[in-house]
Amino acid sequence: MQLDISKRLILTLWSNNLKQLSDMSEDDLSYLEVPICNNKDEEMFVQETLIQHGAIPLNKLEVYKTYIGFSRNTTEAMWNGEMFVYQRTKFGYNYDCVINHFQNDDGYDVFVPVRIKE
Repeated sequence: MQLDISKRLILTLWSNNLKQLSDMSEDDLSYLEVPICNNKDEEMFVQETLIQHGAIPLNKLEVYKTYIGFSRNTTEAMWNGEMFVYQRTKFGYNYDCVINHFQNDDGYDVFVPVRIKE
């Protein structure tokens, strides 16, 4: 994996400070962010680190289950088989938004599922 030195340091610090996700409360999860990746090597490093710390990979998701996790705008989202769907409130209006799983990063916000909502 080839990462430039400064980016490698940032990602290493991020991964070393990341706690076990399954042990975190929904409130604690709401403060987490996925680092911005500039290339495939960085994406792979971040994805592997998230999975090692308890994030649920794509191949383990169950359709129509609601997951607790984190993204920029939510800590709860339902997997529809292709994307996560969550309810967003903005300027007093509620509407459905879709968001990719972190292994399908398209350069925008991603959702990192940690556990199924009980």
